[in-house]
Amino acid sequence: MNEQEFFPSENQPTPNTPEKKPKNALLIVACILAAISIFVMLLSPILSLIASYTQRDSYPAVNTAPTVAGEDISEKALLSAMNSTVIVMCGNSAGSGIIIREDGYILTNYHVITDDSPLSVILYSDQKEHSAAMIGYSERMDIAVLKIDATALPTASFASSDTLRYGEKVYAIGAPTGADFGWSVTHGIISCPKREIEIYDDNGKLEKTMTLIQTDAAVNHGNSGGPLINIRGEVVGIVTLRHSKGTGMGFALPADKALGEAVKIIDRNK
Repeated sequence: MNEQEFFPSENQPTPNTPEKKPKNALLIVACILAAISIFVMLLSPILSLIASYTQRDSYPAVNTAPTVAGEDISEKALLSAMNSTVIVMCGNSAGSGIIIREDGYILTNYHVITDDSPLSVILYSDQKEHSAAMIGYSERMDIAVLKIDATALPTASFASSDTLRYGEKVYAIGAPTGADFGWSVTHGIISCPKREIEIYDDNGKLEKTMTLIQTDAAVNHGNSGGPLINIRGEVVGIVTLRHSKGTGMGFALPADKALGEAVKIIDRNK
């Protein structure tokens, strides 16, 4: 889908008790051990169930540590980020997205999926289309959450956008011009960590003002909704806009703010 253009203790005293016979003491110990064994057997399924739900509902943690200046991304970190990046298909148009939960929840831009066409997602792991449903969206923040029927998916890592510095190296992953160029990687720097951008509608009316990350990493049609990552492979931005007149001027939503809004969307629509 096309990017938008310029138009987020005290020890208690032990009471005196009569001395027990060794035989009775052994019997008591045996009974206690048996009771503990039964308790563990009964508790294990419950703990497993709780663990599975906890894992299923877990979201990526946000790293607040800054990156080290001058370093480059490793092949392992880049591959991990690519694995958690998807192509979002809305009819014949393509955008990008990020897996935020291993049970199939995906974060993308709202403007990628607004024409009411059937939605599907292509995973990096199998290169196949998976039918997707929209869970909810925030038009104000231009984000949407999709869901596919899948488990054990690789989830993205996130970093706080507040740690970004001028000149920091970043990489954009997406599907520029469409699915045929899926998981293309471009690189650049942070041109401005926080840029106030005014968004206008087709009639020239001011719709809203957004605080976005500016980068000179190449951003093309189809990159919308995809990740802007740091040298650790952590998502710092959600690619959203490009300047309609300038070159080397891409813009991304702060990823931690977008993730927080996505969690609210999922919780509201459970």
